[in-house]
Amino acid sequence: MKLLMNKNLALLLSGQFVSQIGDKFYMLALAIWVLDTTNSPAMMGAVLFCSFFPTFLVGFIAGAFVDKYDRKIIIVAADFIRGLVIAGVAYLYFLNLLNIQAIFISQILLSVCAAFFNPAIPAVIPQIIDKSQLAKANSMTSFVRGFSAMIGPILGGIAVATLGYTAVFAFNALSFIISAAFECFLEIPSHQNKQIARAGIISNTIEGLKTIFRFKKLIIILIMVAIIHFFVGSIEVIIPVFSSQLAGSGAKNLGYIQTFFGLGTVLTALMISFYNIRFFTQARFLQLAIGHHRGFLNAVERSFLSQLPPH
Repeated sequence: MKLLMNKNLALLLSGQFVSQIGDKFYMLALAIWVLDTTNSPAMMGAVLFCSFFPTFLVGFIAGAFVDKYDRKIIIVAADFIRGLVIAGVAYLYFLNLLNIQAIFISQILLSVCAAFFNPAIPAVIPQIIDKSQLAKANSMTSFVRGFSAMIGPILGGIAVATLGYTAVFAFNALSFIISAAFECFLEIPSHQNKQIARAGIISNTIEGLKTIFRFKKLIIILIMVAIIHFFVGSIEVIIPVFSSQLAGSGAKNLGYIQTFFGLGTVLTALMISFYNIRFFTQARFLQLAIGHHRGFLNAVERSFLSQLPPH
């Protein structure tokens, strides 16, 4: 009950929920627009590359910024800038001036903002929550992310099919502005210490990399995450193409498919909130993760093959 009454956590999760719903709308609409405009899965892959690679690249120094500077300012600024960028996309589409080059630029800007925003959120939560409630707070954050990923694609598919791209793009821009407004009211205690304050961004980044290489388990986890993201990225390129080839609206089909990704996140968050994560051995946890990915891929393969005409 204490956790639910925490004003800071409520503001943070409310902003996250609104912006993540809007983001699911936007990414679904963007995937359909890219395929409709270019008819090229390769272009879809290029858009995804622009969406994620800058985050990876800038992430090396973004963590040092989050440790050194005011996290509230970073969070609010990242959401506000993302809102402005997507508002620009909506305006260009409204004027019939939107092209793939503008999408590349916008996705790079959004990805750079995400590089600063993403590490700031998990860093802020321990500052606004008692240590005893931290696991549940993190689980609630994952639940909000998963729930928005579950309902966002369905609603986004319906919105694209009925309201069109301009409305969906504008909604996502507004969702980030609303999220930034919620975050303006956060009360986050100071986190800086003298050693971090004196050190430069580059030296902090180098020290962070040294820390990573000191722990073999952390390196193994990072490699596992990289491998999983490689295959998930491949799936995200294939799924919009796959959904457009099924009967019915491609936007709605894509929404239904992506909803099941969100459902998996919600179920995992609920599992972690009820059971101690240490209950699972490392091998068992990895086995479950690989098993779920393999099952999804097999299901997609069977469904896709059933849609192909006989030779």
